[in-house]
Amino acid sequence: MASIVFFRVRSKIGLRLIAAGCLLVGVGLIAPTYFAQWQQDKAVAAAAKQSQRILIPVDPQTVQGTPERVELPDLGITRAVIIGSYNTDTGDWTLTPDKAQFADRSVVPNSATGNTLIYGHATDAVFGSLTQLAIGNTAKVYTDNGYVFTYVLDSQETVSPTDVGVFSYKGKPRLTLQTCSGTWSQNRTLYYFSLTDYRQVANN
Repeated sequence: MASIVFFRVRSKIGLRLIAAGCLLVGVGLIAPTYFAQWQQDKAVAAAAKQSQRILIPVDPQTVQGTPERVELPDLGITRAVIIGSYNTDTGDWTLTPDKAQFADRSVVPNSATGNTLIYGHATDAVFGSLTQLAIGNTAKVYTDNGYVFTYVLDSQETVSPTDVGVFSYKGKPRLTLQTCSGTWSQNRTLYYFSLTDYRQVANN
């Protein structure tokens, strides 16, 4: 009788040990997934916070808005614009195959000051035709709050990928369009436009 009781006790302990082992394995499998989701949620929250910061006006009279699309009438192209970023540690830019991107380290289109940088791949789907731009051509940027900012091309320059002096610009409001250039896309060509007009539109 004592041996039967001992066997039952030992069996219960064994079952508990097995259950505990399964729980640990389950936690080990699930934890990385939850951690990855936590990191993703944190990144999304940070991006949202950044977007809110760039929309704060420096002056109540300043007109500004986050860009949603850019139009180049002289080239007959219009491109959707989404928010992108430049990583100062790695030197990498976020890129998509079919959209231009607004660099969140630059200022939103506005009537006061600073440089708005919109960049994209040198492909037919994005900015491959920028090489056809000529001095005096115009660019129009439409914003999320119903404004259109009109710019005229003043100049252009080609720099190395590590040259990010465009983020240091201080002066009258301007738009910079950037794309890759060179035989192996080893350079970056920047097109500088000065603001000439801004107005509210009925249907953005």
